[in-house]
Amino acid sequence: MDELIRSRMHEALDVEQPHGDLRARVISSLPADVRHAHGFRGPGREWTLGGVAVILAVAVVAGLLYTRPPRATIPSGSGLHATARGGFAMVTPSIGWAIGPAAHVFRTTDGGLRWRDVTPADYSSNSIDTYFLDGNHAWLTQYVQSSSSTVVFGTNNGGASWHRSLPISTADLHRTYGTVLFFIDPTHGWLLVPGLVGGSQLADPSTSTQFEFLYRTTDGGAHWQQVSHTTSRPGACVWGDVVFSSLTTGWIVNFCPSGSGPALFVSHDGGVTWNVQSLPVPATSLDSSPVFFDSQHGILVVAGESSMTLLATSDGGRTWSVRPLPGTVQTGLNFVDEAHGWVIGGSSDQLSNGATVSGVVVPLFRTDDGGNNWVAVRTDLLLVSTYGRVQALDFVDPRNGFAIAFTAVPIYGSFAYQGALLKTTDGGVTWAVVGQLP
Repeated sequence: MDELIRSRMHEALDVEQPHGDLRARVISSLPADVRHAHGFRGPGREWTLGGVAVILAVAVVAGLLYTRPPRATIPSGSGLHATARGGFAMVTPSIGWAIGPAAHVFRTTDGGLRWRDVTPADYSSNSIDTYFLDGNHAWLTQYVQSSSSTVVFGTNNGGASWHRSLPISTADLHRTYGTVLFFIDPTHGWLLVPGLVGGSQLADPSTSTQFEFLYRTTDGGAHWQQVSHTTSRPGACVWGDVVFSSLTTGWIVNFCPSGSGPALFVSHDGGVTWNVQSLPVPATSLDSSPVFFDSQHGILVVAGESSMTLLATSDGGRTWSVRPLPGTVQTGLNFVDEAHGWVIGGSSDQLSNGATVSGVVVPLFRTDDGGNNWVAVRTDLLLVSTYGRVQALDFVDPRNGFAIAFTAVPIYGSFAYQGALLKTTDGGVTWAVVGQLP
């Protein structure tokens, strides 16, 4: 599934896939503080491709596509779980966060027109993950190679100041890769720290023993305590993502490269013990975590070979029901609460490499009843334009939303992504270009 998603993104952007060992060679040549930068490149104004920007852009793409199993959905909203992760997230119509060069943190207060660098002064990126709870609260991780430890930076005032956690020792690991953060409120959060022992590290994880450690904080990220861990044989299933729907109930995706084995686990004791969660459809291809809008209502996406299946729960995840999705291929699925959601759905021809000509309108659909019924949105959003190709949606309420259009920029035989931000204030009918993402 991991390879399938990467392949489709390359095809959609009409770029040649890099040679198999290119990524390893590029990453090994980078400074330690940019090897695992995640996010989009460039500050929020006019820029050109200089030598340093080239290196950062390649590192960004490597981090986005290869470090962890992909998150197929990025829902956001005002519910219990904002799910504002990764390189970009608007948390209100005007306030948003983004990750730029060298994993610097940027924040906007005017809907994406201007972006301000609010990165902690003593931060240098290495194995970064971010979590943006709202307009004021955000966290990011840093791997400290000299002490084999992970630290978490947090802010409660929109990045004006940051606090740094005590080091979380990972000395037993050969190296960590792709930490995962989740906060349910400004005080309570969890941190998943994966790593490898032996073998050839990240270049070939299948030869290394895999460890996963789960930590919990009850003071906003200042202190962390280990609550559970797992060990996997080379090439076996690994914990890929973690979310919580309450202080006690949590969910972990068990990502299986071989496509076998259970894919979803549930905990009812704050993450100490985990059990397999039964689902109404085969879970071997599950690669994204559930998204909960309160302690009872949530959605889950099971990805298949060519399409996705939407599941919904109204009893805290004890049972899940199958909901339809429009089109044979879907992308950009995005919910703001248990009722309102959007998805780009169409045929494989529409959404594949063949749909690269300008003038094709995005096949955008909306639901107001939790996915039971979908209606086509008469939108003016173009699938491909001079700003790039629409790949992601990020709505903050039933009327205000954002779309990201990517352009592939060839660089020294590889490529980088340049992102443009578009905005709607009428539920997706009309769109206006805001500007470049940082």
